[in-house]
Amino acid sequence: MLSQPNLPVALLLQGRPVLVVGHGPELERRVNQFLEAGARVRVVTRRPLDPGRLTSLTQLGDSGSLEICEREYRDTDLDDRWLAVMSDRDHELAANMARAADQRCTFFCAIDQPEFNSFAHVALARQGPITLAVSTGGAVPGLSGRLRDELARLLAQSDLGAFAHRVATLRRRIAPRRRGSVVAALMQALRLEGRFDVPSEQLGEAEQRWPVDEPPTG
Repeated sequence: MLSQPNLPVALLLQGRPVLVVGHGPELERRVNQFLEAGARVRVVTRRPLDPGRLTSLTQLGDSGSLEICEREYRDTDLDDRWLAVMSDRDHELAANMARAADQRCTFFCAIDQPEFNSFAHVALARQGPITLAVSTGGAVPGLSGRLRDELARLLAQSDLGAFAHRVATLRRRIAPRRRGSVVAALMQALRLEGRFDVPSEQLGEAEQRWPVDEPPTG
């Protein structure tokens, strides 16, 4: 169970095969997340897909990134899959999939059934190059979602994504021997006080000091 210690990671799934089993809006949400990450997704569903979603899903399937199988799940669906997710609340199927996934060293998540899981989804707040992940190890998904929403609001209020882009650009201008101290000073000036207090003035001064790339002197 994911009440055990866990290690959050950012997976690079571009071109890697994953499996999603189930039906309904939860399945579609998980499929979209995997497709946005560039994964190759196999969907196994016992029920016809929502006609309102079928066209867009079929178009994605035409690109080769999505395979839709309207049938019962088989253990062989897990072969060569990096990750597997089950969106149905089916205790028996979750237990069977967890066993088969363990045998194949495939990470598995049954939504809202953490006792079967070897990984848990995290709630993501994104802005620009920044991604913040929140997890309760599958114990309280609603809390993760709420914290994600609050973090997303704070990121938007402070426009922290734009700040990160500017710092990244500045880093490339400064010679490596001086880069660390300049960026460290900016990071020390960053504060979270109800919202992120971004040191824009300090960054502006640094940008004026290094308007172009410094020659790499060490």
